[in-house]
Amino acid sequence: MFAGFGISTVVNNGLTMLNHHAGDKAALTISQANAVASVGFIAGTLLIGTIATNYPDKWRLGLFLVVPMSLFIYLFLRDKNYVDHVFDDGARQTGKMSWKFWVSWVGFIACIGSEFATSFWAASLFKDRVGGSAGVATTVMLAYGIGMGLGRWYMGQILFKFHLDQQLMTVIAIQFIGFAIFWFSHNFIISLVGLFLIGVGLSTQFALASLRLIDLSDGRPDQAIGLSSLAAGIAIALAPFALGLLDDQFGISRAYIMVPVLITIAYVVVLAIPTHVSQKKVHEAEGISE
Repeated sequence: MFAGFGISTVVNNGLTMLNHHAGDKAALTISQANAVASVGFIAGTLLIGTIATNYPDKWRLGLFLVVPMSLFIYLFLRDKNYVDHVFDDGARQTGKMSWKFWVSWVGFIACIGSEFATSFWAASLFKDRVGGSAGVATTVMLAYGIGMGLGRWYMGQILFKFHLDQQLMTVIAIQFIGFAIFWFSHNFIISLVGLFLIGVGLSTQFALASLRLIDLSDGRPDQAIGLSSLAAGIAIALAPFALGLLDDQFGISRAYIMVPVLITIAYVVVLAIPTHVSQKKVHEAEGISE
C-alpha cells in the first residue's frame, strides 16, 4: 500500500513537472514520456525474470534496485526551487455530473481494470497454458511492455484521422483480439503475439477515455480528471484482487474470462454514449502536430 502511494505520487507529480517545463510541447512531451516509461516496465520485467530464471531463490534481490532509483529521483530530479501555490477558493469545480458521465466513468473503470488484471495475472495464465518456470512466464511480459511502448509512441499517428470514439473502439478491439489469441494459445510464440497486441490495444486507452470524461463533464475538466483518478484507483485495487479470488475458485484459465467481460463493457459504453471531442483536442492529447 505504501509503495503504491509513493509510486502514484511520483508519477502524478512527474507529469505535472513535465507539463510545466514543456510549455506548448507539453502534450507531445507527456505522450513520449509515457512511451519511455514503458522502457522501465520492460527493463524491470527482464531483470526480475532473468534473476528468477537463473537464481529461483534470489529473485527478490532485483527489488532492491528500487532503493537507489528512489534516492536518485529524490536527490537529483525533484524541483528544489519550488514555491507554494495558493489556490483561489472559487477555482474549485463542483456540481453533479450527468448520467452519461457516470456511465462513461464505469467504462473508464473497465478500461483500467482490464489493463491491471492483465499486468498482474498474464504471467500466471501463460505458465498455466504454455508451461515453463515462473521466471520465463515473467520474462514473456516483455512482449506486453513492448506493445504498450510502441502503441503509446505510434498509435495516435496511425489513427490520426479517426474521431475520439473511433480511436478508442479501435484500440479496445485490438486488445480483445490480442486477448483471444493469448487465451486460446498453447504456443510460446503465438502467446507472445497475443501479449504484444494486448499491450498495443491498452497503450492509449487511458488518455482517450480521460478525454471522453472531460467532454462529458459539462465544462468541468478538473473535476472530471479528479473523478478519473478515483476510478483508476478503484480499478487498480479491485480488478487484480477480483481476478485472484476467481483464480482460487475456478483456476486462472476460467478466471481470466473476467478480462473480456471488462473489455466488452468498455466497448459498449463508448458505442452507446458518443462524444463530440474535436480531432484537434485528440491530437493535442496524443502529442500530434497538425
